[in-house]
Amino acid sequence: MYDNVIVPFDSSLELRAALAPASDLAWRCRAKVVVVNTTPAADEESRLVLKSQAMSMSGADVDFWVDLDVDVGDALVDAVRYRSRPIVFVASRYRRTGLLGRSRTVIPPPPQVFTDVDVPVVVIGPEADVSRGLNVVEVLVLDDGTAPAERALRLAARWGQGLRVDVRVVAVVSASDHDTVARVQGRFAAHMGAAPGASLEVLASDRPATTMVAMADRRPDAVIMAGRGEPSGGSPLDPVVAELVATSPRAVVIVGTDTTDVELGS
Repeated sequence: MYDNVIVPFDSSLELRAALAPASDLAWRCRAKVVVVNTTPAADEESRLVLKSQAMSMSGADVDFWVDLDVDVGDALVDAVRYRSRPIVFVASRYRRTGLLGRSRTVIPPPPQVFTDVDVPVVVIGPEADVSRGLNVVEVLVLDDGTAPAERALRLAARWGQGLRVDVRVVAVVSASDHDTVARVQGRFAAHMGAAPGASLEVLASDRPATTMVAMADRRPDAVIMAGRGEPSGGSPLDPVVAELVATSPRAVVIVGTDTTDVELGS
């Protein structure tokens, strides 16, 4: 499905949280792990240490994309442009601050991966449990009837067939929105016919992100998939997806406008 799983490394512990899940998906896809490094830690000894660590986790080949002249976000964009069938992994994690490290702030992922590339981006959010890596058994897809959600449906169907995982489409709509219910039912029938183990659940709620997070919390082997909507409030993500990233206990796959790079099969 993917040839290259691209993950940043800039010597910070926060960004390293994406390395193990990225390696897990690379192993499943028989893809290459591309470690994007933009720090002076790119000396030969450090490169060998990182390569050994990534290979021990994934068993896949590992490449290093080293660029000390740009920040990690721009380096990721360049790596995506020069790699076939890529997917990007990034982390948004807590960093301990203040006296004795009792306070914490969230380190956001590089915004360029949401604004300058259209390939899928897997975000390991601050609440995401990385102790199991990325043990994907089920994909939870948020469908709110919009065009970005339909792109997520198409990619989820490909994951279901190519990775042989269950796909649960969750339509979160207001109780009186019968038109959206009919639309998501039609889209489910159109896109999920080839995905084994696909199911549709319609839930009445005005808080789609909260509903999805509560469902994911009961499924330790799931990931959430959602379409990238319009940016809002200075964030490169729309409010629902931003809330998913901030609160989800599972990785969140954010689908851009380009899903044609993913082929069925392994």
